[in-house]
Amino acid sequence: MCRNSDDTEHFRRLYHYSLMFSMLLAAGLIGTIIRLRAVRQAEEKKKQKPLPKRCTSSEKEMMIMAEIRRRVIEQKDYLRPGLTLTSLSDKLGVNRVYISRAVNRNTGRHFCRWLNEIRITEAIARLSDPDCTCNFSEIAYDVGFNDRTTFFRAFKQITRSSPRDFCRSIEKKCCNS
Repeated sequence: MCRNSDDTEHFRRLYHYSLMFSMLLAAGLIGTIIRLRAVRQAEEKKKQKPLPKRCTSSEKEMMIMAEIRRRVIEQKDYLRPGLTLTSLSDKLGVNRVYISRAVNRNTGRHFCRWLNEIRITEAIARLSDPDCTCNFSEIAYDVGFNDRTTFFRAFKQITRSSPRDFCRSIEKKCCNS
């Protein structure tokens, strides 16, 4: 009888030790994961080009705008339907207010209007292509719009004609030449 009680006590201690060991191991793994995440974030911040400290606000805006143009136009981020002022801010590591101000002052337009103009310019290029089938829904999604209605509204607002009328006018020009 004494033997069983010793065995039970022994197994209970082993269970507690193994439980404590597992908890320490898990805490160590969690700490390692957190440190790795912090290292990755630090590396990403190093990759981002910090703005020089001694620039005037207009110089900073010009530098921010150059980075915005590089990202949005040259890297064709405008084709992504999820591109917003906030998502661009996150990617560039620049406050969204500074991005908005830079776009407003350098283009004379709000960010959404400027982005829509870039997308509509791309849509016009695609619609002007002789091989274009004029499938408006596909073109809308391909140039970064989330839905056809928004595409039609932006197209009409910017070009003062609907995509369908635009295609018809191109067909007439092609037929007349």
